[in-house]
Amino acid sequence: MARGKRGEGPNKMQLVRDAIAALGPKAKPKEIQAKVQELGGIVMGTGMISSYKSILSKPKKGKGRKPGRPAKDPTAPTAVAKTGANIADDIVLIRKLIGRLGAKQVSDLVDVLK
Repeated sequence: MARGKRGEGPNKMQLVRDAIAALGPKAKPKEIQAKVQELGGIVMGTGMISSYKSILSKPKKGKGRKPGRPAKDPTAPTAVAKTGANIADDIVLIRKLIGRLGAKQVSDLVDVLK
């Protein structure tokens, strides 16, 4: 038999769990009420049984990701790109910018950033 938190009688949630296990998940609250009274000798209201049944029917969520630092952005520049060791990628990026903005605007932009 299920015990309460302090060992003082049965735990109602566990009694409802046991009753649903015995009767099946489609059992009505009235049927569960009779089974709970048979198992634990406790008279529970059908509203409480319905509430417990809905809590038990919901899937449990996993913990998910632990809080902490956010994941790194894969498109963020790395230390290699900052030092100029990956010059080929930089040239491709500049060519794309020239294609999108035009050579004159890229040149003006570089002058502004100096």
